[in-house]
Amino acid sequence: MDNFTFYSPDSSKAIAAGTILTIAAAGSEGSPDSVITKEEGMFKRGASGDAIRPKFSILNPALTVPDLLLRCRLYSDMSTGMML
Repeated sequence: MDNFTFYSPDSSKAIAAGTILTIAAAGSEGSPDSVITKEEGMFKRGASGDAIRPKFSILNPALTVPDLLLRCRLYSDMSTGMML
């Protein structure tokens, strides 16, 4: 049985899981949704529910946020703070 066959939209049978972010702003660190793709045919299945919300997340901005985006975000946050 492959992972695609095993994957079920019934999230009540989910086991605790965590996430390791590989792309900035994906939102997977707190999302109750998941999708799996079967590359042969590009078929997708999705599931949603609080039972599959990650229990922990590993975030490393040095690996996922480009320097320019980080600088722009910091400038924006500082500007907002100075206006208050």
